Amino acid sequence: GRDAARFVFSPPPRTPHSREHLWRLLADGGIDLWSSDHSPYYFADKIGKAPEPGFTTTLSGIPGLETRLPLLFSEGLLTGRLSLQRYLDLTSRNAAAIYGLDHRKGRIAPGLDADLALWDPARKWTIGHEMLHSRVDFSPYEGKAVTGKPITVLLRGEPLIAGEKLQAQAGFGGFVARRPSDPAKAGTAVEDTTPWLDP
Repeated sequence: GRDAARFVFSPPPRTPHSREHLWRLLADGGIDLWSSDHSPYYFADKIGKAPEPGFTTTLSGIPGLETRLPLLFSEGLLTGRLSLQRYLDLTSRNAAAIYGLDHRKGRIAPGLDADLALWDPARKWTIGHEMLHSRVDFSPYEGKAVTGKPITVLLRGEPLIAGEKLQAQAGFGGFVARRPSDPAKAGTAVEDTTPWLDP
């Protein structure tokens, strides 16, 4: 029960058949974003005070913010499931457009903020909570080997992370006004269109 509690999240993990369906949607444009609802609980808080953790007593959610792009890079782009174009759409361009920030963010173009993640595409590493930066004491991906890692991150052309070391200074962030989003461009949630019962 304690081990299973690490994997209580919504939507729940899918069967191999459904996972292949989701990969197809990611590749062909049926899914617009690759994101995370990132729930950074300490494990003791997640399982609460129940004598034996169970589905009805365990808080739903997993930490996933820092691992989401490396996982998609390793399992999507490097395996050939996704093209580079789709990877960039899923991880930056589409989010900027949907949230009304594409006048400043989401792609490399004159006049836009120089927000860049520079990757070592051949870097092999193993996910472990000790090396991650969220304030949690577990990762559902503990021990997962991945290839590819962001090494340098720039915000408006200034290094926030350089050589995998945080360089950010307090107060460096800034407010960016959003433009109104066009609701007609919003897709339908995949949960509303996909029957998750396997044949």
